[in-house]
Amino acid sequence: MLQVAPSGYWRYANQQRNPERRCARAQRDDALMPHIQRVWHANMQVYGADKVWKQLNREGIAIARCTVERLMRRLGLQGVCRGKVVRTTISDGRAPCPLDRVNRKRGRRPILILAVRRNLRCPARGAAARSPRATYCHHRHRPSPCAR
Repeated sequence: MLQVAPSGYWRYANQQRNPERRCARAQRDDALMPHIQRVWHANMQVYGADKVWKQLNREGIAIARCTVERLMRRLGLQGVCRGKVVRTTISDGRAPCPLDRVNRKRGRRPILILAVRRNLRCPARGAAARSPRATYCHHRHRPSPCAR
């Protein structure tokens, strides 16, 4: 059971019985919602908040754009978006994952992969090196200081 103070309950019950006791914003919202619905339906239900707001101001109804946005959200009204619908790939969780050929161990540290390169010039060593080179595998691959 929800704990509610008795004074809050009685205030809410009084406002439900007598709508004039509600705050000025709630009363104005109740008066504006039919106008917003009327303009939205009159324009084939494609107008967004900006166009509904402009139309209401043309009709002489002074209202803020943010108020129109808030009331359209409350009423569940939405304008039509131009362009294609964005579709994202929905992966199949039951499909097997591809094999990890490097045998990475996921963790906080970057992954160290040893790679052997032939005839790699390493300025730090001054000559060609055939020793294994440390390569860090991140989301964005950073070149090794010896790879030039």
